[in-house]
Amino acid sequence: MESSRTKENILNNRKMIVAIALALGFAAQHGANAATTPGAAVTVAASADDLKMVRSQLEALADRLARLEESNQKLQQENAALKAEGVKLAAAQQDAEKSRDAHADALAKTQAKVTASDWASNIKFSGDFRYRDEEIQRSVKSDQTRQRLRARFGFTAKVVDGLAVTLRLASGGDDPRSPNQTLGASGTGMARRSIGLDQYFATWKPVDGLTATIGRMPTPWFRPGQSILVDNDINPEGLAVNYQHGIFFGNAFGLWLSEISTYNVDPTTGFDLPAVSRTS
Repeated sequence: MESSRTKENILNNRKMIVAIALALGFAAQHGANAATTPGAAVTVAASADDLKMVRSQLEALADRLARLEESNQKLQQENAALKAEGVKLAAAQQDAEKSRDAHADALAKTQAKVTASDWASNIKFSGDFRYRDEEIQRSVKSDQTRQRLRARFGFTAKVVDGLAVTLRLASGGDDPRSPNQTLGASGTGMARRSIGLDQYFATWKPVDGLTATIGRMPTPWFRPGQSILVDNDINPEGLAVNYQHGIFFGNAFGLWLSEISTYNVDPTTGFDLPAVSRTS
């Protein structure tokens, strides 16, 4: 806009200079003609003064025109520099947008990996394999030597805070008392050994110290040391609640020993405290 106005002013000034130059030429010619006629001395003198004044104005206009042209050149240079700067800014903006998009994509991929990693970290695997050479000494019959193995594998998955599920497979098949398998056992020969669900339970911890467990779980009552009163390989089925605070603890449970469709059989229930144990 400013450049267009400057060009328009320059054209107008040039037109004015041309008009003044034509007028001066006409005045000079007229003064020369008038000087040859009688009584024209005063007119010639006046015309000379007018001509001097017009020349000074013309010089001022010429100087103004030169300054306008110089200003116009500077404006053109600044305009070209601004255009180049605008092109650079547009290219920089495009690069910034591409970098932002790439950063957003990388962030989304990283977040997806973190989410997957968090879920994977919520699953804890466990397992063991044992091979045992076992010798049984008997007074009536000859001693017996057998090879036995045990294999267990399971996991515990955290569903949400305070809620987890556990699943474990074990050798031993349908034997509830032991996951051991005897190699070459009588009646089995080379048959495949079976694997069963050894544990499957869910635990819920609504508050600190209180735990509720449902499913096929480890023994929910207190078992001191290496007690031989209860086989540690037996995993009862039912519901159990445990509370522990400091040295005080308490357990309550309801367990299914056997379900018979033709009889009304209540589950075994019980509770135990640090110094008291009762079952019914």
